[in-house]
Amino acid sequence: MKVLLARPTLDAVDGTHSDSTCVFVFEDIRPLMGLASLVDWRIGAFLSGLVQQGWFTGAAGEKLLIPVKHKLPVNKLFCFGLGPSSGFSRGVQQETLSWAFDVIRQAGAHGTILTAPGRAEGFGQDMESLETLCTLLDPRWDFDEVVVVDEFRRLQEATRKLALWMEPLRAGS
Repeated sequence: MKVLLARPTLDAVDGTHSDSTCVFVFEDIRPLMGLASLVDWRIGAFLSGLVQQGWFTGAAGEKLLIPVKHKLPVNKLFCFGLGPSSGFSRGVQQETLSWAFDVIRQAGAHGTILTAPGRAEGFGQDMESLETLCTLLDPRWDFDEVVVVDEFRRLQEATRKLALWMEPLRAGS
């Protein structure tokens, strides 16, 4: 499994080999932010439309799968609700990521592009969130690539720490 870091740009999303994208949405923060906003723009505000119509609210535990093959370089867009922003914590971030990885794997995806939940909205530190994400990855998963999209303040440090966190993962594969 390859884990890559990318800045939140459409070029970064377009240049990956993952077959899915995963976004996280709070029920009380609009407009959509970060990766969710970039992806929504690319798919013609389809996700925003679903939110406005109440089909997807961002409530805790809510999930949605949107086929996007002709609008994004991936086949599937997974959307997960985070609930109200006031209840967000590192524990919620970890639980949501674990749940999201289970759903993505059960759907047969072989990789994903994602931002740690809450990061685009300013919750949590970039390094802590990256560490949380990396500790949840399992070398037995049939993932080719995971692309972590974030506005890393110190990309060089994040790359170095990623290599350290991923070392046990590589040893286990």
